[in-house]
Amino acid sequence: MGFLNPLFLIGMASAAIPLLVHLWSRRQARTMDFSTLRFLLEAHRRTVRRFQFEQWLVLLLRMLTLACIAVALARPVLHAGRFFADTHVRTTAAIVLDNSASMGYEGVASVPFETARQAATNILRSLNQGDEATLILASDEPTVLFDPAVSQLTQVEQAIRAAELTHRATRIDSAIHRAVDLLSRSDAPNRELYVISDFSAAGWTSAAIETDDVRVFYVPVQAQSLENVGITAIETTGAFVAAGLPVELQVVVRHFGATATATRGLRLFVNDELRHSTAVTVPPGAETRERISHTFDVAGLYRLRAELDGDRLAIDDTRHHVVSVLGQLDVSIVGGAPEMMALALNPTQTDRPTPAYTIRPATYAFDTLTQRSLDAADVLVLQDVPMSDGGAMGRVRNHLLQGKPVLAFLGPALDAAGMNAVDWMPARAAGVKTYDTPQRVKPAHLSAANRDATGAAASDAVFGVFEAGAWEEGGAPSVYTAYDLRPEADAAVMARLSDGTPFVVAGAVGGGRLIVVNAPGAGTEWSDLAIQTAFLPLVQQLVFYAASPDPTPERGLIVGEGFSRALGPADPLVVGVTTPDGDVRTVARSQDGSALTYADTSSIGVYALDGRGASVAAEADGRLRDAFAVNLDPSESDLTPVAPTDASAKLPAVDWLDDVSSGRDGFDAALGSRRLGRELWTHFLLLAVILMTIELFVANRKSTAGDEAAPATGF
Repeated sequence: MGFLNPLFLIGMASAAIPLLVHLWSRRQARTMDFSTLRFLLEAHRRTVRRFQFEQWLVLLLRMLTLACIAVALARPVLHAGRFFADTHVRTTAAIVLDNSASMGYEGVASVPFETARQAATNILRSLNQGDEATLILASDEPTVLFDPAVSQLTQVEQAIRAAELTHRATRIDSAIHRAVDLLSRSDAPNRELYVISDFSAAGWTSAAIETDDVRVFYVPVQAQSLENVGITAIETTGAFVAAGLPVELQVVVRHFGATATATRGLRLFVNDELRHSTAVTVPPGAETRERISHTFDVAGLYRLRAELDGDRLAIDDTRHHVVSVLGQLDVSIVGGAPEMMALALNPTQTDRPTPAYTIRPATYAFDTLTQRSLDAADVLVLQDVPMSDGGAMGRVRNHLLQGKPVLAFLGPALDAAGMNAVDWMPARAAGVKTYDTPQRVKPAHLSAANRDATGAAASDAVFGVFEAGAWEEGGAPSVYTAYDLRPEADAAVMARLSDGTPFVVAGAVGGGRLIVVNAPGAGTEWSDLAIQTAFLPLVQQLVFYAASPDPTPERGLIVGEGFSRALGPADPLVVGVTTPDGDVRTVARSQDGSALTYADTSSIGVYALDGRGASVAAEADGRLRDAFAVNLDPSESDLTPVAPTDASAKLPAVDWLDDVSSGRDGFDAALGSRRLGRELWTHFLLLAVILMTIELFVANRKSTAGDEAAPATGF
């Protein structure tokens, strides 16, 4: 027997109240001297015994009455298998229906999600009139369709039929928490929780969930086979892709099965045009990377789509990617020996992009900077300039305030005092260091030290394109002389020398990036950087990084993740977002106007942003355009089920039901007599009334008799 309101059992203590009152107020017998009346003693003894018995009986009836009322308030339930517990007790059922992407596996016999919907329907139809039910759709974002549970079971059945698969990942815990919370608010004697899922191990955690007198049933609808091959990623080498330069694309294909090697056809589409087709072979439990070289001819946003030959889980056979390709950059180089820097940025020295470059440099003398317009310059490079000319440095600052970047290479021509007088520089020069042992360059993202954590991401973007070992002691450029730079608190150190001296320091002025390199871009007196093979790609990567948006929006998302990008004052107030389904939704700026955020990424595919604005990031026609790709969580491709013992450990007293989908007869056979029982609160309440009636009768009879003769009994 159980109790629906066990806290009311505390009221059982009230049964002692009549006893305490009696003990407190009972009369004490007094001894009085009489003359010898021996013939009355026997009658007196009989009367005393009768009054004592009646008083004890009234006291017991009062105590039992209070105890029965307390038990009735606690709502006792006699469960199945007990004496006369043979009726259907009122039930509230919470059905957790997994509608994550992995439930769409097309098995030989059926699709798990269709089996799950049929199982949910059979569970619902097993309920009786007066019972209640709710439906919770479970993925990484649970949806409670009925809160509280409803007795209109036809509405719940209609919701089951209308439920659809999502592209979301499996995360069962949050849905179970919602179901347990909902059941805890039900006053039904019998509360049941059904979890219908493929029980994918990837979506299951080991955290236990407490329940309060809830019967838990697991209904597995697993795929008949665990073999599955899917695309888990499309990657580009390097953080930046430029028009006219070849880039390596990598399509990552993984075999999630454990038996035979799989061979699948693979195709790559660029803006819906087929550009590459091949076959990939993947061993079980492993992944392969198909490397594809591709050159984007012009700047802009490109939609990439990789497709595998279909298998039984089709949703992971397609992957989307968006690439932002930088266009031709006009770079103005001012300072000493600018030709060396120009040659590194543009080895072909032509005006049009070729497969070897995408940068168009122009060179000027530093003393002519105040006489030239920098409006056409996308990037300004200061090559070993003194920085003591206030007018020229003012022009540099204006360039930065327009949101355009500046690269500053420091060399022997630098006037350290002039540099330190520029208060917007990201570092100060405390002097010159000359090394007997040449120093090597250590990128921040490869350093074990944690002091440059803020510069690690930028370091990876610039230095990450180099092969492993390129910056090791034997192959890294040598530095013989350098400035003792002291970075500002808000600056990011992207690389250091072996002795810890900052080598590349990044800061910002207004909307423009300012990057200081602690070496000249020409000559070999201070370092051999300019003659190393790493010089050309390093300078190009620095230019690309400087010219890229800050921050660069993340364009590769997982279903459910939100997209965000920074906006400038001239960008549009409202942007239209076209979803993969073709729907157009309007999104406004954030409250402070600095960013655009879009959260409804429930579908897989490419989302396109389009809005009119006058930003420098907009295209020539005045439209701000952007795009991002949303893909399936790779964990959904792994169909391996969680171990039954691990799943059962999450909730107490779990029962597994394997034949719920075979119709109501099969469900009734599986459930047996679990819902049989009887609520006993009415019986205890009736018993309390009967005891109260008997107590009134006995008490009134004793009172009437006491009026006639009430001997001092000492009771």
